[in-house]
Parts: sequence; C-alpha cells; structure tokens
Amino acid sequence: MIKISKEQQNEIQYEEKKTWKRRCMDYLSITAATAIYAVAVSLFMDPNSLAPGGITGIAIILNRITGLETGTWMFAVNIPILLLGMWKYGHINSEHINLAVYLPSTFLFWFWACGSSECGLSFPRFTARC
Repeated sequence: MIKISKEQQNEIQYEEKKTWKRRCMDYLSITAATAIYAVAVSLFMDPNSLAPGGITGIAIILNRITGLETGTWMFAVNIPILLLGMWKYGHINSEHINLAVYLPSTFLFWFWACGSSECGLSFPRFTARC
C-alpha cells in the first residue's frame, strides 16, 4: 500500500471536484503556455545558440554537439525526470504533467523550421559586439 500524505489527499479531492469547464481551461492554459515557450526557444534561443538553464539548455547544447533536434533532446531528457517524479509522488496530476512534458517538444518540432533559414521568415540573429 502506498502511503499518501495529507497534501496529496487534499490535491486528489481538489482534482475530483473540478468541473469540465475548469479542466478545459487548465488544459487550454497549459497548451498556450507551452506554445509560447516553444516559440521563444525555437525562434530566439536555439537559432542564436543561447543555452538557458535547465532541460532546455541541456537540449540546446546536445543539439549543437549531435545535430539531433532540440525538441527530441528535450523529450529524451524529460523522460527520466518524469518517471522519477511519478515514482516519488505517484500519479497525482499526471495528465497535467504529461501534457507539460510532451507539448513543448511537439511545438518545438512545429516551430523549428521558422527558426531556421528554411522557413523564409527572416528573424534577426543577435550577435555580441565588443
């Protein structure tokens, strides 16, 4: 039997009380936030070789080393962290977490062409001048 803390019990009760409207708004806000995040990464950070902290920075660095897309690396690096979190905290909010892990990688695949020269859009590449 898995031991559940009081906070986890409260979170389960809160999730069970949500209406379908509230659930749709949750999913819509997660989708919108990950799309904005993916646009920022694919149009500004990745083309300019800016590696922020965290999974995105690791993915951009690995992209430069191996040539494999940043979205693929973000997905690959997130999987062990996702599994570790599910092992530690159980399946509470797992659908929200799964959505927040899979969507940025998917959006990065979609927006990647616009960040490269293949898209036809011209975005300024920032260079440091001394």
